[in-house]
Amino acid sequence: MGVLNGLNGNNFNLYIYYMRHTFLWWILCLPVLGRAQAGTSGPVKFVVGLSWEQVQAKAKAENKYIFLDCFATWCAPCKKMDRETYQNDTVAEYVNEGFVSAKVQMDTTKSDDVEVMRWYEDARRLRDRCNVNSYPTFLFFAPDGKVVGKSIGYEDAASFLALAKGIGDPENQYYTLLEKFRSGNLGFEEMKRLVFVARSLNEHKIADSAARGYLNGYIYGLSNSKIFLDSNLQFINLFMQSSKEKGFALFYNNRKMVDSILGREVAENKVMAIINNEEIRPILNEQDVEMNWRVMHRRLTKEYGELGQREVMNAQFLYYWKGHDWRRFGNYYVYYYRHIGTHNAFHINNAAWDIFAHVNKHKILKAAIKVLEAHREENESSMDTYANLLYKLGRKAEAIQWEEGAIKTNEVMSVKLHAKPNAVYKDTLEKMRTGRPTWEG
Repeated sequence: MGVLNGLNGNNFNLYIYYMRHTFLWWILCLPVLGRAQAGTSGPVKFVVGLSWEQVQAKAKAENKYIFLDCFATWCAPCKKMDRETYQNDTVAEYVNEGFVSAKVQMDTTKSDDVEVMRWYEDARRLRDRCNVNSYPTFLFFAPDGKVVGKSIGYEDAASFLALAKGIGDPENQYYTLLEKFRSGNLGFEEMKRLVFVARSLNEHKIADSAARGYLNGYIYGLSNSKIFLDSNLQFINLFMQSSKEKGFALFYNNRKMVDSILGREVAENKVMAIINNEEIRPILNEQDVEMNWRVMHRRLTKEYGELGQREVMNAQFLYYWKGHDWRRFGNYYVYYYRHIGTHNAFHINNAAWDIFAHVNKHKILKAAIKVLEAHREENESSMDTYANLLYKLGRKAEAIQWEEGAIKTNEVMSVKLHAKPNAVYKDTLEKMRTGRPTWEG
């Protein structure tokens, strides 16, 4: 007997109703079912409801890599990844096919649901294990659960796709390089790559350790004809830390040659920074220690010559300035600019302004004027400082002329920058015209 023959009137109407709505349901769901089955379009699919242990088990069973998006609820670049990169069809197709992906919230909020709270402990362990301290951080694991890759910061679709595609290549796997380095099986070119990758990931201890290995094992063993290549000198300048390194003597004794390759005063600035770190800063960081500048000056000049002398002068200048010891700062300001020549290490206008604001001795104010005249800067800030120094010395007419110049310069710049002119300059000019002090106290 046919199916329809067994239906009475009421049953037949019910059957037609059922078939009509079932057919309509299939028509409506076909696009959705098609997308879910193909898995080749739409956003990146992040698993929900699984623990970290279950994510690892799923990846192992499916022989897929693991991608963890470590984010914070307040992180704008993280939200931009959600809105843009993860919505890209090409990215989604590649990631969905080759990875088990999960989102890991690294901060905690009062509105966290049970799912987020279940991940608290695992999130903490991942943070400690992989040094996650910037967001977003992307972590990648092999199917066996071994961490192989890490990246930090927003990635557009093209760059994230390149990142994901590179994860399967051991040469692009950060943790694979790190493991080889720690076991002593990393070649020098790979070691150099590890240095810069670790640095980009804020893994500074690892970057410094690998840099020491590359410097001592490779660069410092090169002949002079090779060590003076631009790339090698750049690396030394970035990662040299001690006066005991070969690179220190290289930079100290060959300053002109290094500067001809890297740029003006690069060698001496690096040498002086190391002198400061080793000889001066440790003493300044000690509490209740009065610096004997004369002894320091004598000793470092004897040991490092002109560069030692200049670094002590820079340190003493800054010590008085930042300590707001205005009496000593004013007196040393005169000495410093009389002896430092063209090697000034500080912002001329900022120092001169504090001389104007905090020093009353005419000898020192005149010295500041001479310094500004010798290092003329045609901007409103420098012109304003110069005008105020003149005014404090009683040279009112000249001061007004320079302050008017500062106002005109500021107005021109304001038009270019589509900003409002700085009202302070007009207020200063009004004080000068009416004979009122432009300084406090």
